[in-house]
Amino acid sequence: MRTMLLVLALLLVPTTAIAWDGPELWYAPVTAASPGGAGIVGTGGQRDHGITCLDCHQERVDTALDVTFTFTPPLVASGPASAYSPGQRYRVDVAMLNESLGPPCDQYMAHHNNFAANFELTSGAPAGILESDSGQIQSSCPPDFTDPQTGTTALYGDCEVVFPRRGENMESWTFYWTAPSAPSEVRLFYGATDGDCMMTSLGDAVVVDDLTLVAAAAAASEPSRRSRSPWPMAPVLVVSLAGVMLVFRRRR
Repeated sequence: MRTMLLVLALLLVPTTAIAWDGPELWYAPVTAASPGGAGIVGTGGQRDHGITCLDCHQERVDTALDVTFTFTPPLVASGPASAYSPGQRYRVDVAMLNESLGPPCDQYMAHHNNFAANFELTSGAPAGILESDSGQIQSSCPPDFTDPQTGTTALYGDCEVVFPRRGENMESWTFYWTAPSAPSEVRLFYGATDGDCMMTSLGDAVVVDDLTLVAAAAAASEPSRRSRSPWPMAPVLVVSLAGVMLVFRRRR
């Protein structure tokens, strides 16, 4: 239902929509005087019904914009995925790379970059526990937004998505993630916008993507399953058959 309301709101607003520079608008009703996202933050995950930043930011600028996530302690490479330790609390540093839009802005404009990220199980349920670096935590989630005085990120509403607190010219953010205690496949969905000075949803650069994370225990067990393959027995069988044939020939 909230997806339909969001779509209707997007159709009803003027072409040049005012960008959601205020974090309090992520969970504001779409029918409010200042329409919000009704909890849809645009990460592209199942909780957001596949909606991403690309659905609102139109007439985009094509740049080399990218976003990196650095986990401390580091994740372990596991094929195309990365492996986490179940139950481990990670510091996650987000960096916006190749930012090229924005300042200098005139006195009536402001420059806001943005990002949003959430962790999901394959079922779409939240994976692990999110914490902002300004004091909010998913296990004790504040229902309303209060602009923090410190830190770079914020949580409220359902605390399933982390995003920046209010601030201009931000290019990096920090939050914390405690991985699920039960080994599971996890998807990190995210989106980011490099905003210009116009404070609208037009003319920005946008990147959306996702990362697959697997539990370290599951990744470690994969080689052991391959080692039980019957193929290593093939040379032994060849040698045994050769011996039988040699004996058969001598008896003839």
